[in-house]
Amino acid sequence: MNALNGLAVDIAQENEAKGFWEDSDNELIIPTKLALIHDEVSEALQVHRDRFGDSPEDSITTMTDDQGAEFTEELADIIIRTLDLAGYYDLPIGEVIEAKLEKNRQRPPKHGKRY
Repeated sequence: MNALNGLAVDIAQENEAKGFWEDSDNELIIPTKLALIHDEVSEALQVHRDRFGDSPEDSITTMTDDQGAEFTEELADIIIRTLDLAGYYDLPIGEVIEAKLEKNRQRPPKHGKRY
């Protein structure tokens, strides 16, 4: 998971160099970054909702080839923005993901929820 931590730092450094962290002293920077992550999630949802006519829909994902590619790109944006936030603040995201996965392994199916 050190690789994930390193990737997070690399992304944050690149984004800082591109000016995406120039307001880092603003108390709303973290809520802003979280809103941008949410925006990427919304974009992924919109891609899934749209109809693409490039090829038949996959029976499992219900997406066409081009739609699947665009959806995957939006998932990448979600991860990049999340790692940017973790990397900028030097949060040990790799270790926390590992710990969370282990914690989830101990939980009941669907974590005791209906869905």
